[in-house]
Amino acid sequence: MRLPLWTAQQKREREWEQRYSRQLQAVRAGAESEPPWIAFPENAPWWGGWRQGYGEVWLQNVFLPFWKRLGPGEREEYLERWPPPDEDWREYLTEIWI
Repeated sequence: MRLPLWTAQQKREREWEQRYSRQLQAVRAGAESEPPWIAFPENAPWWGGWRQGYGEVWLQNVFLPFWKRLGPGEREEYLERWPPPDEDWREYLTEIWI
């Protein structure tokens, strides 16, 4: 049996809120954040959702605070552990979102 559309949407929203809360708490406690291409794999760095909705909330409150607390060497080490899928992502992280 399929859930009504609004129920399915509510379920997705609840799951996202739980995931976001866990990641936010972890980053605030000093943990490493997953990169945007893992958190939102279907989206490019120039995606408009980074400036609205769930993407913006996650980027502004989870990833960027984590990213900005890293020094240049730590950022390079992070990018070695989490290789960007393409040069666009590397450019956004190293030149635009800093």
